[in-house]
Amino acid sequence: MFTQWHNQWGYAMPEAIPAGLGTLLRGRVTPTTELELAGMRALERISQLPTEPDPLPDIDLSTLRCATALALDMTTIRHFANPSIMSGCVKLLKAAVGQHGEFGSESPLSYEYGALCFSIFTVCLDICLLERLNQVDEAMAVGERIPEVPAFGALSIKTAYEVHKQLTILENGGDCDWIFGWSSGTQPKCTPLLAPSDASDLMSILWNDRWYLLTISGLSNLLFLLTRHVFHERYVSQVSGDLDPKYLAGLPPLKMLQLVTLATDSDSQDLLPEVIEHTIKTGWMSLLNPENDTKIIPGMLFNALAMLINPEHTPPYQLLPSIRAQIIDKVMSTDLLDMTARTIIQLDPAQSNFRSKILNSILFFYESLEDVMSKFELSQKLWDYVPVWRKYERHLFIKRYGMGSSMTPGHDDHFKACAQHWLAIARHLGLENAINNYVDDECFNDRCPCAYIRGARFSCAKCSKAKYCGARCQVMDWKFGGCTLPHRRLCRCDLGSVGKLGF
Repeated sequence: MFTQWHNQWGYAMPEAIPAGLGTLLRGRVTPTTELELAGMRALERISQLPTEPDPLPDIDLSTLRCATALALDMTTIRHFANPSIMSGCVKLLKAAVGQHGEFGSESPLSYEYGALCFSIFTVCLDICLLERLNQVDEAMAVGERIPEVPAFGALSIKTAYEVHKQLTILENGGDCDWIFGWSSGTQPKCTPLLAPSDASDLMSILWNDRWYLLTISGLSNLLFLLTRHVFHERYVSQVSGDLDPKYLAGLPPLKMLQLVTLATDSDSQDLLPEVIEHTIKTGWMSLLNPENDTKIIPGMLFNALAMLINPEHTPPYQLLPSIRAQIIDKVMSTDLLDMTARTIIQLDPAQSNFRSKILNSILFFYESLEDVMSKFELSQKLWDYVPVWRKYERHLFIKRYGMGSSMTPGHDDHFKACAQHWLAIARHLGLENAINNYVDDECFNDRCPCAYIRGARFSCAKCSKAKYCGARCQVMDWKFGGCTLPHRRLCRCDLGSVGKLGF
């Protein structure tokens, strides 16, 4: 029941926002020819508002009532299939909100004027969505099966079903934003149903009544629209004109990194190689000089790198082959694996919780790298890193077992975890087989001080069969030998006959 009247805004609604057109118009009614023509003129007038400066003078209650009358019948509701009508309704609501003094503390939507604008918007959104999905005829068939329901109600039922289908597609990694004309993917390019600025204005208008909106039916279309708008706009950083234009440049590196990683999408992937390069360089600065102003927590650095190459905040997309190749080149040229090893080596054995977080972040990055690159691509580019990988593995081995009685159980767990993660990194990079083949060569010197760490690197210049860790081992074996004769007497012999190396 309407209890209050305003000369311009009409009756006050009994609720803060009307529950759709159902509170204003009930039942299916076929408008007369004159009413249909008047309604068409009203909708045409509303659709022209986005290009005009002042929408209020000639858009009164009678105009809005004529327009809403067309939403009751299945034959006339098709007149709402014009996206410009939605922009016009947003402009009307925005202008009404601007005259907040007329309403006091109440929402302008609590009066008939705002209620009608809101209802026209939702009906137009329904039929525009169905038109994009080629489901208008199916919606009309639904309406024919339930003649007691107004036409806009039948469309709302069909729209809710289609919105559910689109959300399922989205959940499975598909793209549904093409419907609104906001998609940048491979889906058909469409004219935007509503400009992002209009969607922002509408959300601002409805914000104070957002809790009530969630309690009423028939608004799946609106919630779908606003949800996708928020998804696209949530990371947009707007700097007001009175701020220093160097504001962003003055932010701490970690904050900048968070902003950059959240701005990635399929259209910006050509920038990824350079961004990754500068991110790694910043990590090196922090690692080599912990006292400087570019201090970055290693875990956050590797998490950011993972989000750059495999973002979780956008629908999945494939990196172009050229981009993948550039990323691998940047990983190599910036010595990211060396930075990873140095980060692991510098971890404090006494801080087990911090160690776990850092190691998990590092592993998360290399898992993400494997997800977007093939192991074959990675192994082909990084195979010559195997000797360096082995060097760091030896270091961890010596640190684990070379501390004598001072080694506590906690220290042993620390270096064991570090070694396990270092090996896991090699697996994600496709280097495991190369490493296994690399460490199979044993030093020919029986007196080798590193005999417990396999991995001979050099061979005898004369026979090319005896292998040594270095010049020291070769000299000792040449002069003194070990369990067998000195190598000077075995050189160019059949070493297999003396049980060495299986040659």
